[in-house]
Amino acid sequence: MAQMMCALTQLTEWTFLLLMYVSAGVSELICPSVGYLGSPANLTCISPSDVTSHGYTASQGEVAAICNVSNSSCTTVGDYRASTINQTHSLLTIPAVQPAHAGEWRCNTSSCNLIVVSKFIS
Repeated sequence: MAQMMCALTQLTEWTFLLLMYVSAGVSELICPSVGYLGSPANLTCISPSDVTSHGYTASQGEVAAICNVSNSSCTTVGDYRASTINQTHSLLTIPAVQPAHAGEWRCNTSSCNLIVVSKFIS
């Protein structure tokens, strides 16, 4: 019985922590783990419904795009393309991955790491 109460207490604590994490408004950035030189790469930003804009920062620290998901508009910088998918998701496309694109990308408070490799044709 004591073990069951301990497990239930632990489960309750984890549930509480998960609820705190979800309610804190944390964004998520999904990107490919590998980008192939010369090929396009897509990064998707997902935020809670109370977040109305997504700001993408490229690996060199420069702004790549800003999307206002509440009115379905994006402003891009350079060769990047961006679009809103819905009220919580937006998409940034790198049209042709280059060595300078390697590194940490950010959307709001979330980040991901892009590794750039050459394509091998066999």
